[in-house]
Amino acid sequence: MNNLFFVDENSHTSFTYQYLLDYLNSANDYTPCYKNPNIGKYLLNLIKGLVSGSNIILVDNDISDNEIIKLEIEQKYFETTKIKIDINNIDLIIERVKASNSEITLFTSGTTGTPKKVIHSVESLTRNIKINNKYSDNAWAYCYNPTHMAGLQVFFQAFFNKNSLIYLFSQKRENIFIQFNKYNITNISATPTFYRLLLPFQQAFNLISKVTFGGEKTDDSLIEKMKQFFPNAKFYNIYASTEVGSLLTSKGELFSIPEQYAGKIKIVDNELQIFKSLLAKSFQLADDWYYTGDLVQIVSEVPLLFKFNGRKTEMINSGGYKINPKEIEETIIQLPEVSYVKVFAKKNSVLGNIVCAEILFENNCKLTEEQIRTFLNTKLQDFKIPRIYKFIDKVEMTNNGKSK
Repeated sequence: MNNLFFVDENSHTSFTYQYLLDYLNSANDYTPCYKNPNIGKYLLNLIKGLVSGSNIILVDNDISDNEIIKLEIEQKYFETTKIKIDINNIDLIIERVKASNSEITLFTSGTTGTPKKVIHSVESLTRNIKINNKYSDNAWAYCYNPTHMAGLQVFFQAFFNKNSLIYLFSQKRENIFIQFNKYNITNISATPTFYRLLLPFQQAFNLISKVTFGGEKTDDSLIEKMKQFFPNAKFYNIYASTEVGSLLTSKGELFSIPEQYAGKIKIVDNELQIFKSLLAKSFQLADDWYYTGDLVQIVSEVPLLFKFNGRKTEMINSGGYKINPKEIEETIIQLPEVSYVKVFAKKNSVLGNIVCAEILFENNCKLTEEQIRTFLNTKLQDFKIPRIYKFIDKVEMTNNGKSK
């Protein structure tokens, strides 16, 4: 077992597994709906809730009182009690968490602006967690928030194998590189936006053996860049959602349906659909299939291989054309000077919407709008080429590592 449980250098927080045991075996405060910017303390509260079988509601620390009211959370979940566990063995603690009957409530971002409540069990959140002695020395770069699906997945994967979690979200890139070596980090899981903002790396990190992408669509060009800096790593894409949990894994852009999910995942009109038995327990559907809104492109019928093309709600209707912003982003990012790009719609009285692009350049690089248009003219149809460009100095991220 790696003795270090959690580190966050920004908040000067560091817990060992022995500290975790001591904390659980003391009559400390526990709050089912806990708000604390200190991620380490948040995880201590989460584990105490899971071990004690308490129902848990996960909300972001920066959620406002008005937003809390809209979520209709009962007052009892904000009340603090003293809980003492009386189990002085970390292996038994982990077994209690695995067997926990806690209901874990998360909230989706909600495409209509109204978050949806989703209730999971530990079983549904951990069905793809791998536990093995060969993972015992792993140390994880923790780049998500534990109030969201990806953050929970990394937490359970690390905790069930008694690994260290090194919290790196919102830290300066040069400090992130230092901590890769300082804590002998072997695994990193983050959004494509997080990785893009780390580029270019100052050196290669040979100790990192596993790199996963999640939360957003990624592309092979980013993976190829990352391979230069993690030469000994295996790279995986993860498909997960708040409604389903972690479901699919691929080694590149192309996904397939695992044998255990045969008949439970299908593609209809280029949209991924999931059978109700794979969803969180709180979901009530009008029929047996959940329409994910995730668009895919079938690359091979036999064997079935497909790649994700974005969200239905992201499609831009401009002058009668349906435009996929992901296609434009994947084209612009081919320019070596571009570090990050986001394509979006802006209302227009004539066309309905016009296509806009927000672009961040690599260090000391710059292109003019005309140079970008000239490049795109060779790659895209005219109606897909953005009409408005905005060059930015930094990318604003959500507290889960996605671009805003």
